[in-house]
Amino acid sequence: MEQALKRARGNSRQGDEDLFSVFESTFAILFFGTPHRGSAFSSIGLKAVKTAKLAGFSVNESNVRDLKENSPILEELRESFASWMINVSM
Repeated sequence: MEQALKRARGNSRQGDEDLFSVFESTFAILFFGTPHRGSAFSSIGLKAVKTAKLAGFSVNESNVRDLKENSPILEELRESFASWMINVSM
């Protein structure tokens, strides 16, 4: 959700008003059990990715890898979203 709002907000500068309207229309966000710092269970997901690859499926391993505990992408999203929310609420 954080990444989607970040992209929607950024698209106002790129002239994509339709996507920017998502940002403008967002009133509140509720997170229920969202692993913002990653999950210890991501290793299970990586095993599933490897199994799917062996079975011949095309998979995006980076999505699952980014869910590891304290991954850099999650850290960056958490920090940018928190600072953005402080600025929006003021």
